[in-house]
Amino acid sequence: MEKVIKVSLAFLCIIFLNCSTRSGYLPKMDNVRLEVNQPRIEIRQLNQYKLLDSAYTTKSRPLMISFFNGWRKSTEQGQDPLNKNSMYRNTITNILISFYRPDTIGLKDYNENIYEKKMERMFYGTDAEFIKKFNMDDFVGNSEYFVVQNSVVFSIFPDTLFLVTDFTNSNDRRLTETKTDSIFALNYSQSPIYSKILLYNKMYEEILNEYMNAANEDSLKNTYKEIETRTKSRLDAIHEFITITKEYWRNEWHIITLPHVYRINLNQSLNRAHIEFRATYNSGGSADMELTENEWKVTKFRPGTWMQ
Repeated sequence: MEKVIKVSLAFLCIIFLNCSTRSGYLPKMDNVRLEVNQPRIEIRQLNQYKLLDSAYTTKSRPLMISFFNGWRKSTEQGQDPLNKNSMYRNTITNILISFYRPDTIGLKDYNENIYEKKMERMFYGTDAEFIKKFNMDDFVGNSEYFVVQNSVVFSIFPDTLFLVTDFTNSNDRRLTETKTDSIFALNYSQSPIYSKILLYNKMYEEILNEYMNAANEDSLKNTYKEIETRTKSRLDAIHEFITITKEYWRNEWHIITLPHVYRINLNQSLNRAHIEFRATYNSGGSADMELTENEWKVTKFRPGTWMQ
């Protein structure tokens, strides 16, 4: 009889613990660390995620280099021929290659912006100290790699209308454009900064988001300050290689190195272009370009024409 009672009590304990776990109730345990959840990513991504996570947890620079080398290799393998899919592809690609120079274009405006922000915050240290403290290097171009967009929208306008179209007015633009299309699988192999380019890849975006969001799951006591500290630690670990930016509205991260061109407006003669781009997570500008002696050049650069 006593044996039966002991077995019954053990059985009841198992049922209680099982129900408690399912209902979300657990007895209070001090100084106990919960295991981090399994990453919510596909199996094909898991090896690269584990490589990045191991590089961070072991503070291994060789493993971090290996992770980004893998991304760089997929970039080289994923380049489409420049002559594929009509003359528009060649033109759009050449415009993007000429415009996308985060190492030069817009740096004067950016440096002036840093000075103004330093004055606002009464910060008298060096620019480098200020940039690091306030995470202002979204598009300063000082990382090992630039993550570049892999698609772009473009529109074609009759020559005469192109010169008088107000591109800031969407209604005006829609009335005068004759063609709107998109180009995917862009080829940057002719870019002067090609060795620094990582082609945007949805898989790597998901891996980096999972890597950054793991900062929210690292301990039982997730105060805002602790999460902020862990997030900064994870950012610092990859900062030498790429710069990513927190998305304003969601708990996700922008991985494309700004500026990001979201629209190119072209005249039918294909020798003038108006570029619309995002410069920070909530602001952007525009630029005019002309084809001169087979080379696209920026003739006017406006870094801040809109803000969300």
